[in-house]
Amino acid sequence: MTHLSSIEQGWGKPFTTKRYVHAPFAENIVTSWPTSMVLIGEITAGKERPQGWQAVEPFGAGFVAALPSAGVVFTVKRDADTRFRLREAKIYQEYTWKHELMPQKKVAYKTRKDGVPIHAMTKDLDAVKFYQEVFCDSARVSTAYVKVSVENAFDVEQVIELGVLVRTGPEFLFTGCSDPDGYGGYNPTRAHWEVPEMKRYEKKEGYLTDGTYKLYYDEKENFVLDGENDLDILLKLKPFEKRTFTFAFTRNEKKPKNYQTAKRQAEIFWKKELGKAKYIPAKKGIAPLFYNFLAQELQMFACPRGENYTIMRQGATQRFHWPEAKEIIKALAYIGGYSEYIDAGLAHYFDVMQEKDGENIGRIHYEFVPWNSRTAVSLEMFAAAVRSDESFYEKYINQAMLAFRWMERERAKSSTMEGMYKGIFPAGVATDNPTAAQQQWSFADTCNLRAIEDFKQLLKEKNSEYLPEVQAAYDDYFTVMKGIFDKFANEQRDSKKLFLPRDPRNTIEEDLKSFKDAFMYMFPNEVLSVGLAGYGTENAEKLIKTYSSGNQSKNGLIYPVYRSTTGVGRTWYTTWGERERFTYYLLSGKLAECKKLIDALLKYNVTTEYYQGERYDDHDAYIVPWQPNASANGRVLQMLFEFYGKKEIK
Repeated sequence: MTHLSSIEQGWGKPFTTKRYVHAPFAENIVTSWPTSMVLIGEITAGKERPQGWQAVEPFGAGFVAALPSAGVVFTVKRDADTRFRLREAKIYQEYTWKHELMPQKKVAYKTRKDGVPIHAMTKDLDAVKFYQEVFCDSARVSTAYVKVSVENAFDVEQVIELGVLVRTGPEFLFTGCSDPDGYGGYNPTRAHWEVPEMKRYEKKEGYLTDGTYKLYYDEKENFVLDGENDLDILLKLKPFEKRTFTFAFTRNEKKPKNYQTAKRQAEIFWKKELGKAKYIPAKKGIAPLFYNFLAQELQMFACPRGENYTIMRQGATQRFHWPEAKEIIKALAYIGGYSEYIDAGLAHYFDVMQEKDGENIGRIHYEFVPWNSRTAVSLEMFAAAVRSDESFYEKYINQAMLAFRWMERERAKSSTMEGMYKGIFPAGVATDNPTAAQQQWSFADTCNLRAIEDFKQLLKEKNSEYLPEVQAAYDDYFTVMKGIFDKFANEQRDSKKLFLPRDPRNTIEEDLKSFKDAFMYMFPNEVLSVGLAGYGTENAEKLIKTYSSGNQSKNGLIYPVYRSTTGVGRTWYTTWGERERFTYYLLSGKLAECKKLIDALLKYNVTTEYYQGERYDDHDAYIVPWQPNASANGRVLQMLFEFYGKKEIK
């Protein structure tokens, strides 16, 4: 499949909205965009809402990405579109231009099969071709290196203008999107670069600067400054002639290296990092996807500015840590060779976020994403990590037991609280939806149960002294949860459908009529994956049919959340539901169904450049929020390993 998904031709590939170019453990998120923009986003610290999240007009109420960022974008204009003649003088008076940015949809990306994130693209603008290559060094404070070329695609001489705009300001102005995840789609425009909130740069010797960031350029070229302090150059190009320019963009105090030297060093760095991988899924032809996915996983490890710890980001331009980032650790554990990264992820949970004293000692909490299943995530990651590197057991077992015991104390609270279903977590926030009044057994408690099962199995493998305590807790928890499932299954035994209310205290009718929540249709797959319905049973298959009916499943994807932005087709929440359904099918011995899920994700959710998002719109290729999405990468990599097995990389 090569076509992009559209209203005229649905079910195609999604579009790559941006590409990561920074190195692991950087203080910056550096992205390359199809307009030709290179954006450097600052990573802020803290467990609360990060600095810079605020309500900003004209984008409306609510929090938007008013985060500190610096950007440079390149524009191209033909002489036929201008009102001035070529000037030979170095400085010419009253020169202004107001043309738009290059169209973001008119782009051809070049992708390296080895996964090295030195990204290139071409924009064919009829009479003019524009080329761009972007990469970063491996320093903690990133320097982005950019090479652009302008080519006369006509067989007659042309005058072509190359513009270089550089600003510092709120991120949403650069991207044209009010949130850092891209749910509303990106609409970058030239007008955003001209508003007062966008700080202009001043000329110094060899660079432009805002006082912090610097854009280096070659002063030997005939660049001039326009009225906005942006660089411009007029190029008198012979037929098919091409001119090339290089730039370096950074807040690092060190002077950038020569472009070719820096590129060679970046290649060496990335080949070494990607070369640490010990195992690859034993699927023919998977190497390009594997290495590109792996590079994106490594790029998620970030260092907040001025801090001495690492966060695992999930993707997009977010600055904080979501529970789904556990999938990164689990994938790296399968791959092997990445103990440094796994240790950094575990340390953030156990050393930075875990509470060390008080009534919630052992809890892992994060105010901005206060899911009550977050503590369980640490146990899931810990179990995977130890199987990759046994040294993590002694290093983190005490913190893991603190986390486990907090979960047990929290679960016990429901037995003493009036009106609560006994033996599961009390009511609380389990997902992004504000449903704190619900005891969300099909999400919070299934996550807990899976994590404790993984932890229990690891302790069994280690012949640990803690096994009896954890085994008893798991057995009790599973019995309570199985009782909830059986309750609903028995109530619906004469029905062809089997619905699972989010809260065990809810009736089926109440849940379906009044509790409107798109996530309802995902979490039955969690119930399946942890075995509450058994594997291959009549009730399990009945549950699958219920949540696959009514256009709830199509072409292998299983979880639609809303209509397509075009009004035709659906938008699908990808990889999460498929991963849980895959686990159920694998444990049920239904391998053909496992393969269908993998094939569907590879066909529809992965772009030609090996990027994934959190949503797939079957009729609009450009609605791709959370791209890149490292948790999606992690899930797909795990599925590939579990289905095809692993092969040692030699």
